[in-house]
Amino acid sequence: MDLATTESFTNRYQKSFFRKTKISQYYHRYSSVDPRPQRLLVYKENDTLKAVIFKCSNEFLSKIQEKMPDKFIDFTM
Repeated sequence: MDLATTESFTNRYQKSFFRKTKISQYYHRYSSVDPRPQRLLVYKENDTLKAVIFKCSNEFLSKIQEKMPDKFIDFTM
């Protein structure tokens, strides 16, 4: 996917928060045995919101945040 279509992304996936949005489709792209936390990236495709739930390191998330700081939603505990 093109990062230019990114609407927002989070450091922790929260099902209750995103259930209230108008996201039409979720894609799960991770291994269930991966110990890293689930992240969420929301993007627009054909005028609809879609999301990718994935797992990544904090370092990788920091690099994405550097590129798109205005689209980051912080869900720290």
